[in-house]
Amino acid sequence: GSIKNKMWRENSKPISKIMESEDFFTALTEEFLFSIDGIAKLYPEEIKDSIRWIKQRYPEVKCSKISKLISKNVIVDGLSLNHLQTNIYRSNIAKYLNGQKVNLILEIGPGFGALARELLIAYPDSKYVVLDLEEVLHFSHRFLSEEFPDKKHKFLKNSSDLDDFDILYVSASDKNSHKLLEKLNGYDLCVNTCSMGEIPKDVASYYMDM
Repeated sequence: GSIKNKMWRENSKPISKIMESEDFFTALTEEFLFSIDGIAKLYPEEIKDSIRWIKQRYPEVKCSKISKLISKNVIVDGLSLNHLQTNIYRSNIAKYLNGQKVNLILEIGPGFGALARELLIAYPDSKYVVLDLEEVLHFSHRFLSEEFPDKKHKFLKNSSDLDDFDILYVSASDKNSHKLLEKLNGYDLCVNTCSMGEIPKDVASYYMDM
């Protein structure tokens, strides 16, 4: 509540300026990154067992840099319930792709970028398009640019931005950006995990048509 109120109180400033505040970013990260970890309080042993199983099955799974900053909410061996969830998604996607080369990924509603991080680790040579609300884009940009400082990060503003990027951030509310996206061809993977079930049916239909 207090974090959301602070965001709306300060929304006269560009969101990128708000995100420059380290305290604010860390607090907001905690709210996003561990929003589902309240479940762990109800089933602490089951969650711990699940995370241990994930670590045995996927020993390459690593904690994100930002997760390490918020260690008080990390549950077992540096992994939170959020990592458990996103790695199950990644595993299922990998099975679906069945070894297919992945050059271009579009994720609709990626939030702060947890799954994007996992897929970029799994497919390091792929280009990734992040489509979300503008406020959230600045958050995912901060998260992913810290996780992948050597990649080229761009906010889509004009057609030249399509020529040379590794991670492209696209505003969901900017119809001009959607027009520009039509120039990108050959997505190997389009992903949505939760947001299609959270938005009005006509909005979901719009994105499916797009």
